[in-house]
Amino acid sequence: MSAIFVQFKSPKSTKASAANTKYITREPATGASSSALYLHNLEHIQGEDYQETRNNLISFAEARLDEEQVRSRNNPRESRTHYRAILSFDRSEDTEKARDLAKDWLQKNFKDARAVVAVHQDKAHHTHCHVWIDARDVNDRKLQINNRQFKNLDKSWAMIYSKEYGEHYLKQHLEKKQETKKFKQEYRKAKEQNRPTPKAPQRQRQNKIKNSIHQERENYGFSQQSRITNDKRAASVRPLVSGRTEQNINPTSKAVNEASRESHAAIQKAHSLYGRFSEVRGRNQRANGQLRNAVQEVEKTHNRLEQVGRTSRGVEKQDRETKDEPNNKRSKRER
Repeated sequence: MSAIFVQFKSPKSTKASAANTKYITREPATGASSSALYLHNLEHIQGEDYQETRNNLISFAEARLDEEQVRSRNNPRESRTHYRAILSFDRSEDTEKARDLAKDWLQKNFKDARAVVAVHQDKAHHTHCHVWIDARDVNDRKLQINNRQFKNLDKSWAMIYSKEYGEHYLKQHLEKKQETKKFKQEYRKAKEQNRPTPKAPQRQRQNKIKNSIHQERENYGFSQQSRITNDKRAASVRPLVSGRTEQNINPTSKAVNEASRESHAAIQKAHSLYGRFSEVRGRNQRANGQLRNAVQEVEKTHNRLEQVGRTSRGVEKQDRETKDEPNNKRSKRER
């Protein structure tokens, strides 16, 4: 029995976001069928046909990439642009059914995320779903995936899968997960004690992964020369090398691209204005401080003057009383 699995990645390369959407939506893998795509919280970019939807998705990913790169200049920790996942099947399944199961997995684990599911029906592999997940949710907050959530992503898929195809899939998955955990513990102890390390548990998908690595790398653009010279793949992957030509961009995509450029320029202008505003605000704060100090000095001087005035009036009164005292004595004697 083939194993089911979830492959979830947080790509180190922040520039591969648009390339990933191009790859997972390529026509040879999806059959150019709109039913092979599910737009999670991205219904507003749904096109009239498959090609328009695909172009809109690529444009959206490119716009998000530009926006995140601008934001990450101020905070490099926020440079992540997207996540990737693969949901596997141990059989060939109907496209709509596979899409709906992947949809359940997204809604359970990434309810507020913006994501795309592309169902692949490659002849060399069983049905599988590629998932592109934006790094920010619908509320413009960065997705935070803690260690516990990350470890439960595969269990969540196994539960959805076993509910559809049989409970034994969940039991088998948990057993293999426990076997892998035990292997890692023994491997770590052997390394610490300088002992021979144990062999990794055999998995049926390992050979498939090894055989498909070269093909995956070509599709993602690691070897530009092999992609350019391969006529069979050139139509679907050439945009990764040369970019979309103007005649292949529909009006909606043109508008999205133009809006992306304008938003990019607006963000840069906003950062510039904010910098100048901060500078002016700093000068104003310094000026306000100097003004407060001057007012305090004036108040101190005013208080000193009032004190001097009171002292002066007291002295004058005493002088008048002293001068009037002999006259008062003479008038008393005359009486």
